[in-house]
Amino acid sequence: MYMPFDHIMHERLSLLFEAVEDMLIEQGVCSPSETNEYLTALYIREVSTFMSGASYYLDAEERVAGWIFIHTLTAHSRTKRFRKYHRELGHHISTHTTVYFPRYHEMLTKAYLEVLHTVKDLRTVALHGTILLAAATLPGLRTDLRREFKRRGLEYDKLIVPDDVIARRMKAGLHPSKLIKGTRPSPLIG
Repeated sequence: MYMPFDHIMHERLSLLFEAVEDMLIEQGVCSPSETNEYLTALYIREVSTFMSGASYYLDAEERVAGWIFIHTLTAHSRTKRFRKYHRELGHHISTHTTVYFPRYHEMLTKAYLEVLHTVKDLRTVALHGTILLAAATLPGLRTDLRREFKRRGLEYDKLIVPDDVIARRMKAGLHPSKLIKGTRPSPLIG
């Protein structure tokens, strides 16, 4: 589902991330230069965990996982004030992920390749949340899966992500103008 870029949600997310990053640095979890990677990995893990076991990718499940991610970030007393916006913030971040996580595609690619190379049962791979998320986000993953399934003598089920969903997500990702509030999406984007 397409969602126009919301500058109010952006400001709230920026304030939330600033508070979370300060806590990560203060607690010695990571250095200032590593905070974005830490949050990106956390987002991928939260979404993957929520989606694991599903038969195929659904936008609504990623939105719910985005809510859970925001809920996780707002568990501390310093960030609790953002909890009341967890649905809006989760929806916004799941729709505009690469805006907030610049290395998202790279880190998601590494995560799905790790799953592909470490999980032996490819039927389990097809139900893994990281694979479902990557299949809906990264062009080429479905080809990688099809090749890996062929190598291991199994049939590939392209329904991991419905074709209309992947086409809509890829088209939205290719048009930065869709991020400007007030612009109308094309009828193909939804």
